[in-house]
Amino acid sequence: MINFDLDDKTKFSAGEITDDFSQALAKCKQSPVFVIKKDQIQGVMLDIQKYKELLEKIECLENEIKELKAETELDLEEAVNKEEIEALLD
Repeated sequence: MINFDLDDKTKFSAGEITDDFSQALAKCKQSPVFVIKKDQIQGVMLDIQKYKELLEKIECLENEIKELKAETELDLEEAVNKEEIEALLD
C-alpha cells in the first residue's frame, strides 16, 4: 500500500479548491496536490507535463510486459517439442 506524505503545502480541501482554484493549480506545478474531502484523499492534481511523463512510463512498462510474455511463449515452444514427447511415451 502506498503511503502518501501529506503536508499543508500539498493538500487542499475540496472547498479550498473551489475557493482558490488558481492557487491549487499553481501548487500542482511544483508537486502533486491532494484533494481531501471528509478526511479522505478524493483526487490528485498533477502538472500536465508530469501526467504525460507518467503515461509514457506506463506505456513503456506495458510494452516491456508484452515483450517478456512473447519471449516466454517462444522459450516454452522451443523447450517442449510435441514429437519428442510422443516418441518418449511410445
